[in-house]
Amino acid sequence: MGTWHSNAKRWGRFKGLAFVTAASVAIAAMVMVSLPGTTALFTADYPVGADIAASRIFRDERISTAFDVTDASSGSVVDQSSATAFGADGRYFLSRAWPTAFDSGRYLELEPNAPLPAGLGVSNASLDLRVASDAGSGSVCLYVELRRASNNNLLSSHGSSGSPLACTSGTSTTVLNVPLTAVTTTDLANDLRVRVFARDSAAGALRVDQATVSGDTPFVTFTLYPILTREVYTGQTELLRWGLAGP
Repeated sequence: MGTWHSNAKRWGRFKGLAFVTAASVAIAAMVMVSLPGTTALFTADYPVGADIAASRIFRDERISTAFDVTDASSGSVVDQSSATAFGADGRYFLSRAWPTAFDSGRYLELEPNAPLPAGLGVSNASLDLRVASDAGSGSVCLYVELRRASNNNLLSSHGSSGSPLACTSGTSTTVLNVPLTAVTTTDLANDLRVRVFARDSAAGALRVDQATVSGDTPFVTFTLYPILTREVYTGQTELLRWGLAGP
């Protein structure tokens, strides 16, 4: 009898403990349902790795004007961007008439802006040029010289009078991407002059739709846009500056 009584007491305690546990679980479940935000799931997952690169701060004052410009003063939006900054936008620089043969004293020069910090290496530099003849009956051929703006020293030649860089017929636009391996530093990129020699079989003018220089530094890809156009013809020199770049 004593043994049975002891077992009965233990069974009673077990049932009591089970009831308390079940009640606790039920209360916790009701609390989780009634209180929003208490059902967060915590896992041992970790975020994927991120590549973070340090850059540089180049202390100086560097000023560059706008080239992409819209004018809505009339109530309608009108594109007033630089004529030679962007291709296939309907805007272009129109030169004076060219001779039917190349002439070393007849050329067009374009000088881009100089916004880059000094002392950096440059890779993948190139001249992006889009040109066409304005005379529908003729064909135009051209070659290019790359010079330093500060002293006019020749950096590289691309084509020649005997072997032009490119030719196009009628008003068809020729798109050129000319590697500029001579541009190896930002100091050179900030000091460029692109000289274009041309001839037109119909003695017509030249449309320059785009003339930009692009490249890479260790920190950024850049594009340089002409701020000065210089046209040399019959012993005269005409200077045309991008209006927003100042007089």
